[in-house]
Amino acid sequence: MRIDTDGNVGIGATTPANKLSVSGSADFTGNVGIGIASPATRLHVEGAASGSTSTDFVATIKNTDTDATNTTRYNGLKIQAGKVNSNGANSRFIAFYRPDGAEIGTVRQDGASTINFSTSSDVRLKQHIVPTAYSLADLLKIEVQDYEFRTEPGRKQTGFIAQDLYKVYPAAVSKGGEDVVTDPWMVDYGKLTPLLVKSVQDQQATIDAQQKRIAELEAQVARIDQLESLFLQMQQKLNNEKSEAAIK
Repeated sequence: MRIDTDGNVGIGATTPANKLSVSGSADFTGNVGIGIASPATRLHVEGAASGSTSTDFVATIKNTDTDATNTTRYNGLKIQAGKVNSNGANSRFIAFYRPDGAEIGTVRQDGASTINFSTSSDVRLKQHIVPTAYSLADLLKIEVQDYEFRTEPGRKQTGFIAQDLYKVYPAAVSKGGEDVVTDPWMVDYGKLTPLLVKSVQDQQATIDAQQKRIAELEAQVARIDQLESLFLQMQQKLNNEKSEAAIK
């Protein structure tokens, strides 16, 4: 261990650049705090961060080992939690909380082999609940496009253009800023689900009304067929009576 004249401490480092510089592996027991003196979990990070740039975050995980020319995977964060078998407790792999401590979303284990992504939707959190004004007509206004990302020429994808979708269904779009690299417009494809469900309901209502009308028309046709058959029988009877009268 080395302490330099600036008060920087080096462990395995002869020229520490910070208050604590560690070179090599390190083991910790108990809770570790960064930016907090009394950590509540095994790793507790706190700090002030605000703004809209790529550096305005409390923590960053970056894999610096990457190569765009090969097919090797360069992974980021590994989370190992939950249960091996069925998981009735729905273990949270990631939980999202507001500053006031309210949980607003989770990534949970769903059974033994899958996960689900959930956002808060409790009726107790909502008010002014009314049927949506959106309909099938709005869904039909959404343009589905084929495109390539400029960073991936030759790889065709199918989806939406955020700015175009915003004009029709803004709930599924996060508006971006001037810098397309650090603050692009984004689409939450999952938020289109309510519109899709409503559109299917609208279509089914139309189908039900058409089926009812078809049934009514079929009944009318059946009555017309009965009347036509009765008319032909009466006509035949009259013809027979005329023939018998002529013979007499």
